[in-house]
Amino acid sequence: NHPKDPQTIMVAMGCNVVMQNLKDPHVQSFLKGHDENVCFVTTSRNGTFLASGQEGSSRLAIPDAQVIVWDLSQQLDVYHLKGLRGKVRALAFSPDEMFLAGSGDDGTLLVWDMQTG
Repeated sequence: NHPKDPQTIMVAMGCNVVMQNLKDPHVQSFLKGHDENVCFVTTSRNGTFLASGQEGSSRLAIPDAQVIVWDLSQQLDVYHLKGLRGKVRALAFSPDEMFLAGSGDDGTLLVWDMQTG
């Protein structure tokens, strides 16, 4: 659920994240930017950011699992983060929204600075 709007849910659907209004099924928006299926979605505590992670790209020799950080108020991508391999298994923002941690299939844990990406 959206931290600021309990009537909005975010779900992964193919290569997109769908923001769906629970009261009106005709009110929805799409966050587009992934080139493979989205497999993990999380929001920051106060609802400023959403992070979505995908399966590793089959078009690359090393299957890089891209993470996109979105500004929820504008529904625009802020950062495209790389470094996770295979499939994104976990994403979590720090309580102060200064950092995003992520893990992939290879067990690597990466921490990105949300000021610089």
